Amino acid sequence: QVASFLIFLFIINRLAFRPLKEKIGEREGKITTLKTDVADMQSEMTRLSAEMAKQESATRKKATSLINKMKESAQTEAGAALSKSLERVTEMRNQSAARVQLELAEARKSLDAEAKAISMDIMEKVLGRRLQ
Repeated sequence: QVASFLIFLFIINRLAFRPLKEKIGEREGKITTLKTDVADMQSEMTRLSAEMAKQESATRKKATSLINKMKESAQTEAGAALSKSLERVTEMRNQSAARVQLELAEARKSLDAEAKAISMDIMEKVLGRRLQ
């Protein structure tokens, strides 16, 4: 019976335990490989995340710089437009003032002529005779 048991153990070892040990070894190898791959992928993911954060930061800086340049450009253009508008307003004001002065001078001449005519008329009526 001992010999039968030993033969049984030998056969079981050959047919069941040895293939089972091989499969367990293969699976442990695959698990180790997968763990290594996962660790590599995690480190790669960390590296890519850091690189992406750097690129995002650089892009944000560029965008901020571009926005600031556009604001400065807009302010410069607005300043130029304001200056041009102020020049036009000043020119229009000067033209209006000149026109008013001209009309005022004409009105004074007209009033002077009318005042002379009225004063002559009054003096003629007061004196009762015609003046030249």
